[in-house]
Amino acid sequence: MQIYIVRHGESVANDEWRLPTRDTPLTERGVKQAQTIAEYLAGCGVGVVYSSPLTRAYQTAEIIWNRLDCPVVKMWDLRDMGYGELAGREYFDKRARRALQKAGPENPKYRIRGGGSFQGLQRRSDRALQRILKSGKNSVASVSHLETNRILIARLLGRYLEEIRDI
Repeated sequence: MQIYIVRHGESVANDEWRLPTRDTPLTERGVKQAQTIAEYLAGCGVGVVYSSPLTRAYQTAEIIWNRLDCPVVKMWDLRDMGYGELAGREYFDKRARRALQKAGPENPKYRIRGGGSFQGLQRRSDRALQRILKSGKNSVASVSHLETNRILIARLLGRYLEEIRDI
């Protein structure tokens, strides 16, 4: 089985150096990035595209789907950790940086207020991967987010989650 793990194209939040909200859309550059990956995947025999339901990822998946003409399946378990009260804050905001430093594999149960924990993200990512592996397709694409993709890759490579920052 071939699994193409795709991070969403550049979002408005990425461009503004802010933590994303659930409905953060792609920038023009992000749309072009999605078109580029769609062209690449066109020759890979992808039979289904699994996507996070969050706007930036689903927009990317729709662009891929339009090029490949294969089904797109929204998968709730592929969404990102959820930044809660930090959503929309600048990456360089001291409070946001402290919380993000705590919310990783080294401290998996730490929950961002109003958001998620790394442990929750890990569990969802593991469920998503199992569903993808059971799809019966020879070639699939998964469109998601940085940390979600790192977990998927770590699992597929048999790496420890504490090592994901190196992926």
